[in-house]
Amino acid sequence: MSNAQAAKLDFYVQHPEFPTATLCAVDPLTPRAILTRNVRKLIGDESVRAWAMARGLNVRMIERITEGDHNTTLEKIDEIANACGVPAWQLLLPDFEPGTLLEPPLTKSDRELLSRLKGLLAHS
Repeated sequence: MSNAQAAKLDFYVQHPEFPTATLCAVDPLTPRAILTRNVRKLIGDESVRAWAMARGLNVRMIERITEGDHNTTLEKIDEIANACGVPAWQLLLPDFEPGTLLEPPLTKSDRELLSRLKGLLAHS
């Protein structure tokens, strides 16, 4: 087996809250697998249908995402994020935990600009 073939091996995702659910094959740590895992975390113990309907989301779209069988657009990720009250970029973080508010990553120039703005506001 070549290195490229080994890197492409699928693994199976089984949500611990849904032991009887169908296993789905996804590539490890792909944006699709991360989104699938994070949406499942948001749903928690609720049924997919109840969760999606309570937030005004398309039930079939959420079912496809939780099954790992989706080609979700950025607009759909944004729609899910808005319905859940989280920034869209957090849904693609491998270590996403619902309820944990994270600050967006800042560059060195962003931090310098914020520092200068805080200094100016302090003197007003």
